[in-house]
Amino acid sequence: MTPRTICWFSCGAASAVATKLTLTTTENVVIAYCHTGAEHEDNARFMADCEVWFDRDVKILKSRKFEDTWDV
Repeated sequence: MTPRTICWFSCGAASAVATKLTLTTTENVVIAYCHTGAEHEDNARFMADCEVWFDRDVKILKSRKFEDTWDV
């Protein structure tokens, strides 16, 4: 099995730059985003912009049980 690196992308500038730098130096990278349902509405636009910049899709992780952080 090939090792992989997971970048936790939060839709913030710091995680975007860290992800971009990781992509330039590391192979087999998975970009993961935890969708809590409580994020700012502009996060979706920023994520789409970053996917173009990364030339990669971001894997969105979301609970099947809870709608958002308030539902927990």
